[in-house]
Amino acid sequence: MEPIKQPEDRENSVGLHLLKNIAEDQKAVWIGAKNVRWVDADWLVPLGGAAAAMFVTDSSYSRHLSNSPNRIKYSKDISNYGFASMVGIGGGLYLWGHLTHDDHKIETGILAGEAAIDSLVPVYAMKYAFGVNDRFKIIIEDDLARAASRSRRSTRRPCGRSPA
Repeated sequence: MEPIKQPEDRENSVGLHLLKNIAEDQKAVWIGAKNVRWVDADWLVPLGGAAAAMFVTDSSYSRHLSNSPNRIKYSKDISNYGFASMVGIGGGLYLWGHLTHDDHKIETGILAGEAAIDSLVPVYAMKYAFGVNDRFKIIIEDDLARAASRSRRSTRRPCGRSPA
């Protein structure tokens, strides 16, 4: 296996170089565990303990959250605004760098986009593997079914006649 290129050895430009850099980063993420040494236990053990605690308490914590459609909508909106801001700042730096002929801003914009893609790939792979999206779909479908049931009950007339 060839060693991972140092950041100064990588060309940061849009196009084939960017795809190559992303592929190298993903390779490092997915097979990086084989390079773990005993020295890494200083930070890896506490990190693993914290991750294990979050995995164990996730379902209990999730049950205590409100599953109202409004809360889910607001949460998704905040997430989407954060994502749009991240894309906007990276893209803005890239464009601003071109307008001002500043190579550092261009490179920062490219690296911001690369970092976003590098983080999204494992996140969505894990969401798919752990069925996170399916769990939220079930929660939303249950909430919608309950809301529809309440709506049907509240529109019934006590006398059995429908309004004219």
